Amino acid sequence: MVRCRVVGVLSMLGMVAVVISGCGSKPDADGLEKFAGWYDLTETFSHDQGTQCPAVPTEIFENSVDMRVDGNKLEARFSARWDVLKGEIREDGSFLTTGNMGPDKSIRFSGDFNQESLAGLLDDVSAGECTRTYDLKGTRRVEQQ
Repeated sequence: MVRCRVVGVLSMLGMVAVVISGCGSKPDADGLEKFAGWYDLTETFSHDQGTQCPAVPTEIFENSVDMRVDGNKLEARFSARWDVLKGEIREDGSFLTTGNMGPDKSIRFSGDFNQESLAGLLDDVSAGECTRTYDLKGTRRVEQQ
């Protein structure tokens, strides 16, 4: 669907010109860009599955993620541990992103945005021998002026 936004009306010599912005064939984002921005996260170990899993981590990790939205495309850029994951976001705020960290490790992060926060699960899959799942919760970072 193509949508345009009227950003101004000019009147010159009895002629009216309408200034339009935002026209194009890009998919309608339906306001999904409202979820973009930095979120401060806590990562808590949930469970693991497999035969080659190392010792269970007991600490809670602190991290942050820059969620970038373009239409329904989503890019999650973590400041530590998980690198960049790419995927999609749906109108209801649910999302799925994936990525690889070298040839033997893949990451899957899925969850939901809710107002000024996000929550989800991150699966860390190592060479098919261990899948470790973390519970991620985050709140939107408030930028100091």
